[in-house]
Amino acid sequence: MSISGHKVCGPKGIGLLYCRDKTPLLRTMDGGTQERTKRAGTLNTPGIVGLGKAIEIIAQTKKRSFSKVEDLEKIILDYVETNPKIILNTSGERIPGLLNVRVQGIQNEDLLIKLDLDGVGVSAGSACSSGAIKASRVLLNMGLTEKESISSIRISIGKVNTKREIKRVVKKLDKIIKEWQ
Repeated sequence: MSISGHKVCGPKGIGLLYCRDKTPLLRTMDGGTQERTKRAGTLNTPGIVGLGKAIEIIAQTKKRSFSKVEDLEKIILDYVETNPKIILNTSGERIPGLLNVRVQGIQNEDLLIKLDLDGVGVSAGSACSSGAIKASRVLLNMGLTEKESISSIRISIGKVNTKREIKRVVKKLDKIIKEWQ
């Protein structure tokens, strides 16, 4: 299991790798004997402490945080249910706060630009260096067509988001969809 510090409200530039005992690992850098000869270089002590503190806070607040994220997520899910132009790409069990939706008839690149201009940050699949949108391999493997994949965006909700922000996202998304018709 790997964890990036910035993904759990910890410092950037630090991560955690958890491996089962006796899992074979190859060195990525020769030099000293840090981490039982698994890596070389000076440890990032402030980053390690910061990541540890972030994980400690998560452990103490996870029930409250998950509940808040699920409540915020419900605002978007309720909107998705009432708008036939938007389809939830993920079903069944998923991580709370990560929604992948597609908006029929609008490419994700256009959605990203319009939402960004309105101060809303969402994500899409990878783009190649030429600027053309490339379909997400994950979405394609889930059974979506290429057209559906390049109409998909990811909305991430965290414990620091507010109801007001989420309602604003829904309002902006709704405005864009209505303008596009």
